[in-house]
Amino acid sequence: MAADTDALERRIALLEARLGALTALISATPAGTLAITAPGGMSITAGGALAVSAGGHLSLVAGSRMSLASGREITLDSRDLALTAAVEFAVESGQQLELACRDASLAMKKDGTVSLKGNDITIQASGKLNAKASSDVVIRGSKIVQN
Repeated sequence: MAADTDALERRIALLEARLGALTALISATPAGTLAITAPGGMSITAGGALAVSAGGHLSLVAGSRMSLASGREITLDSRDLALTAAVEFAVESGQQLELACRDASLAMKKDGTVSLKGNDITIQASGKLNAKASSDVVIRGSKIVQN
């Protein structure tokens, strides 16, 4: 009987120590805010779907590098979207890259074909503008004007 009591007390002490360690890492405020602190790192794994939802602001911050990867497709959907890079911004596609805004588009294909479409297109340079082709240069319009 005394041995059972000692074993039970040891198990209770172990559980209290584990609970103390967990409460040091997880805290909740009376307002319902939950904070989890993992000094060594954190991993979340789901065998099926994983959803993260915030009724207000959602922020993801990495101290040095952040990766977002998918086996098939990534979709960003918002009313407004801004992508900013302080030094370099690179976009690469294996098959086709297309930028579109209603009746205007820029499409680039893996075979080197580039298509620029729009109602009015302006090309402006502060210096010299060069156009070079290994074949014919064709300009069509109802009126072609030179200065």
